[in-house]
Amino acid sequence: MDLISNEALTQTLRELICRHGGTSQYAKYLGVSCAFVSRMASGQRYISGRVLDSGGAPVAGAKVTCEAYRTDEQTLLDDTQGAVPAALGETATDAAGRFQVKLEKPGIEVSIRVMPGALPGALLGGPYDSSEDVALDDVELPAVEKISGRVSDESGKPVAGARVRATGGLGFQEEDVLFYAEAKSAGDGAYSIPNAPANAGGLSVRAAGYSPSRQASMQRRTTVNVTLKESPFGPRGIQSLDRWVANR
Repeated sequence: MDLISNEALTQTLRELICRHGGTSQYAKYLGVSCAFVSRMASGQRYISGRVLDSGGAPVAGAKVTCEAYRTDEQTLLDDTQGAVPAALGETATDAAGRFQVKLEKPGIEVSIRVMPGALPGALLGGPYDSSEDVALDDVELPAVEKISGRVSDESGKPVAGARVRATGGLGFQEEDVLFYAEAKSAGDGAYSIPNAPANAGGLSVRAAGYSPSRQASMQRRTTVNVTLKESPFGPRGIQSLDRWVANR
């Protein structure tokens, strides 16, 4: 389909307005129509939605990013390395909790990440097609519940720098929405996650040189100590595994 210029579009709309006597009913749509067609012509698309807390109140100022969709294998690698995919678009929620992320690159699959700070984060895996405008359902974040504990090895020595992530929050949550919060263990192995999802459904711990640990059910515990086992592959084996996952 051939696309016309903004100037030609504006002139056409003005002619239509004149034909209808310049009524305000037609005139008020001039700017909106031009902006819409211009956006369609440029290939720009948007993902929009609203972020609410557990009580249904809007969450203002939450950071919302759009990132390239990651497969389960790629997500596993990101978790192991403590990496976060680069943002392809970024915005923040307004006073009503609403957001609109502009997608600069059409034709790719993307996910949405919500980072409200004091509340649990949310990852909407999608994937969503960046070639289309997408209106998401309301994202209702779970209440927070502090989780703390200590990470040690099998000999009882503290493990510093371990990445501890609590996930879950809502028993009826959609499968493509992951609620989470995370922290790193200190030099004495202690960690604290003040914004963990209430009733967290799992706790995963990863550290270099150790096999990953995951507890699938928290059973309302707020103090969770974790013992990591040394990886049978060793650091080099883990690096080789990471490369294998990255190249799949």
